[in-house]
Amino acid sequence: MNETLFWTMSNGDNILTIDLHKSSGISEAEEQFEKELYYYAKNKEKYVKVVYGVGEGILKKVIIELIKKHPLVYDYYIGDDGFCIVEL
Repeated sequence: MNETLFWTMSNGDNILTIDLHKSSGISEAEEQFEKELYYYAKNKEKYVKVVYGVGEGILKKVIIELIKKHPLVYDYYIGDDGFCIVEL
């Protein structure tokens, strides 16, 4: 995914979002990520915005590691504002 596509997608209102930064902990966020990612893939969505927040970066690190090795993820682009865009 190139940077232009990333910025177009991240600034659009029509992209589906997995909002993890309100989770009560890492385990809950991982579970929510898996559940929603499979749901969107099943429904043939192409792009999903994953919000993990900006805090200390702990959740970001965990989620990015999941994204890197996830079999449903074709590509991804990490933003600076507490989210990334995932291509399924």
